[in-house]
Amino acid sequence: MSRRIVFALAVLSFLTLAWPTTSVLAFSGQLHGVYGQVESEELEGGGASLVIGSRFGLQLDGAYAELGEDQLKGIGLHIFNRNPERYLVGLLADHAELQDVDLNRVGLEGELYAGSFTLSALLGHQIGDIDDIAFSVVDLRWYPGANLVLVAGGSLADSEDDRVHLGAEYLLMGGLSAYVDLAAGENRYDHALAGLRYYFGGDKELMQRHRRDAVPNPIISNVLQGLASIRSRQQELAR
Repeated sequence: MSRRIVFALAVLSFLTLAWPTTSVLAFSGQLHGVYGQVESEELEGGGASLVIGSRFGLQLDGAYAELGEDQLKGIGLHIFNRNPERYLVGLLADHAELQDVDLNRVGLEGELYAGSFTLSALLGHQIGDIDDIAFSVVDLRWYPGANLVLVAGGSLADSEDDRVHLGAEYLLMGGLSAYVDLAAGENRYDHALAGLRYYFGGDKELMQRHRRDAVPNPIISNVLQGLASIRSRQQELAR
């Protein structure tokens, strides 16, 4: 793991220890599974997130998947401050790898809430076995109902990894939801993914779960956003 990503995780952990807390800690989180096609390869896997705190919080992420014959795995850490009626602002760091090629990201994340709309953004720097470069992700989420969200967004990393995506999620019952995600981008990239999420941490509608509990687990999506660069590095290592 890169020294810089280790340093970032250590800084986030230190900040978390100094972060304001309430007298009673709140716990929430989610589990998710995903299956689909990524550039004609099969992807199957899942992840988990645990949130400690509410307005001031710490979130731990983990994920594992198989993309074709390659293993994808990673861990992540967020700290954040939020007002569930208005905004979220936080820091994150994560480490992921696809068959021994590392992709590490450190950045700022934020969300703005306006009625049934959420604007979310992630801006940072990625390092590892691929080129060091800035990246950004922006999503607009619309909740036509309290238990349904429609998503449109895009991500920029470099000339090989720019793309747009559409998605949707519907809360089926209790804490169980179903979701889909479709994307297309540079170099004929495409994916079609679907899966299930299970949220824990009290009985809430989907919009409130998104604004009061776990932020999205980014590990698998980060690797997919950098997939062209990772594949180029794998080809170099294979020579």
